[in-house]
Amino acid sequence: MLVHGDGRFEGSVSGGCVESDILQTAADVIAGAPFQLKRYGVADAAAWEVGLPCGGEIAVMVQPVSAAGFDPELFDRIADARDRGPRRRERSSSTATIPRAAC
Repeated sequence: MLVHGDGRFEGSVSGGCVESDILQTAADVIAGAPFQLKRYGVADAAAWEVGLPCGGEIAVMVQPVSAAGFDPELFDRIADARDRGPRRRERSSSTATIPRAAC
């Protein structure tokens, strides 16, 4: 999930279950808070509050990425690719990538 400084976001981490909490955490980190590792699971009271009654657990690291370490056009490329419909993902080890041709 990518959250831009102006509040726009693309993607999800749970299909909608914990996104509101992640968006708030991202806003805090963008404003200068240190990175945070958020964990959600059905045993956690917070998990039910944010809508994770489906089982399992989710760990999400929220960290800032500077313009120097992030292609400033990537956010727009991701949004454009989504708007064009399905795309193929290539996997290299454990990293998923969106081929430039799809973007």
